[in-house]
Amino acid sequence: MFRQATAPAGEPRVFRWPEDRGVFCALCELVSRRELLLFFLWRNFKLRYRQTLLGVAWAALKPLSLVVLCTAALGRFFHGQAASPPYPLFLYTGYLPWLFLSGGLAEGAQSVTASAQVLTKVYFPRAYLPLSGVLNSAVELAIGCVLLVPMAFWFGTRPTMDLLALPAILFLMVLFTFGLALAVAPLSARFRDVRHALPYLIQLWFFATPVIYPGSALPKTAAFLVELNPAAHFVSSFRGAMLGCAGAWGHSIGILVIAATCSLTAGFLCFRHFEEGLSELV
Repeated sequence: MFRQATAPAGEPRVFRWPEDRGVFCALCELVSRRELLLFFLWRNFKLRYRQTLLGVAWAALKPLSLVVLCTAALGRFFHGQAASPPYPLFLYTGYLPWLFLSGGLAEGAQSVTASAQVLTKVYFPRAYLPLSGVLNSAVELAIGCVLLVPMAFWFGTRPTMDLLALPAILFLMVLFTFGLALAVAPLSARFRDVRHALPYLIQLWFFATPVIYPGSALPKTAAFLVELNPAAHFVSSFRGAMLGCAGAWGHSIGILVIAATCSLTAGFLCFRHFEEGLSELV
């Protein structure tokens, strides 16, 4: 179980991950208090779409609007280079996982500072804050996938057995993003420069990920550098599972496991290092 740190009267108490417990045990502890996690998830979801006319439809309209814009601007350049799927479908299946990765990281990074009042008044596993941000983006990803079904039939693409690999890919993608959010969230509270630099870093990360362009359009040197980008493998694996390209995800599944494991371990260690003083940082 989590150890409750002692604190003087009047000061907030915090949960600390025991130093002799690993990542798996910490995840089990988070799952054991999942009711509180669901509360944070529901709260963030309501706040995001509060006082909006379209509500959750924005989760599908955001990638769809980007697809329309990029198809009009870049469709003639990449038409025929994205292998078999039509370029709009190629774009949409790339934007969905990318918006999850970037949105989950951005929301998880600011989750600690955005919940300053809660941190200083009650005690709970602090890792729920970045995790709820990541899962909120996962809900938006699921909503966006609903629109993908009629799009696929419109362009003549039929579901294949590769869809069976999608749950594993999504699970690894959630773990990978959660690990990044665990590392960035306390750093964002400790060093305020992080919140200013993160949007620019995410933008650079976007151009280094084959979302709007196929990897086959890159020269060999650039293609090698893209192979070092974990997000590129997540995007291509998601796209391959959705569009029935087994080769697109089959050779990357091992990389996804390694990337998710390394990200989660590093994020866990970083978050545990800063966890005790989070209430003072915000």
